[in-house]
Amino acid sequence: MKNCKLIVHADDFGLTHGVNTGIIDAHLNGILTSTSIMANGPAFDEAIELAYAAPTLDIGVHLTLVEEIPIVSPTDIPSIVDKNGRLLANAKEVYIRYLKKKLCLKHIRAEFEAQIIRIKSTGLPISHIDGHQHLHILPAIFSIVEELAKKHDIQAIRIPKERIRKYMFRNHLNIKRILELAVLNVYASISSTTLNHPDEFLGFYYGGQLNIKNLDSVLSHLPEDGTYELMCHPGANCDNGDYDHWQYSWEAELEALKSNEAREQLTRRGASLISYHDLNLKS
Repeated sequence: MKNCKLIVHADDFGLTHGVNTGIIDAHLNGILTSTSIMANGPAFDEAIELAYAAPTLDIGVHLTLVEEIPIVSPTDIPSIVDKNGRLLANAKEVYIRYLKKKLCLKHIRAEFEAQIIRIKSTGLPISHIDGHQHLHILPAIFSIVEELAKKHDIQAIRIPKERIRKYMFRNHLNIKRILELAVLNVYASISSTTLNHPDEFLGFYYGGQLNIKNLDSVLSHLPEDGTYELMCHPGANCDNGDYDHWQYSWEAELEALKSNEAREQLTRRGASLISYHDLNLKS
């Protein structure tokens, strides 16, 4: 008997108006079950209002170490901000500083806890925690995130380990993405935790490009048993000038999540939709 359970999770709730409305649309009219909020996202207040209006949408914390304005005063966390007082420009810069031991873990802890507290202060129920651009999986940072999750009674965490599958080799131009996935898997493999998490993660390989065709590739390879998280990035009428450098296909992902093809593929695979909240109830 098939017993595959799938969490369909949108990152970046609170980033922009277009991302916010896309996530809500994908939940109310598509297969999306879960999202995580950026406490320092430019559209944070709107995201909170929309979350309260959609109580069936599972909510998590999306810890952020790049691009945005920190919650903590920049003068108190100098190792994780640039000369303008913003968080570091990108994941590569964070990673390099991490390897060179130029990041102060106390600064990361202070900023992460401030983000958690801001989201908790809204009164929304928080089921899980994850990291923007998966930076939470770096070992020393992961220890901080796990400790804060337990302190703030957050029961589940994302472990972004995605099995490398044959369909990923269809386009030789994507070999760089496969190598990035392999590195991510190494860090995910050593991230032992007592917090709840799905058996496997999906969606890094097609990150930002989960259109109907790519979503079908992922769903058609769902195993018959186990729990899985599929990451996505839907958006509606996105005019995300500040984030165009990500080169995400927000509208195409929203279309895919709302498509009949997605629902039919889930039916064929015998997969049922759950959320992190459901995962916690079964622990």
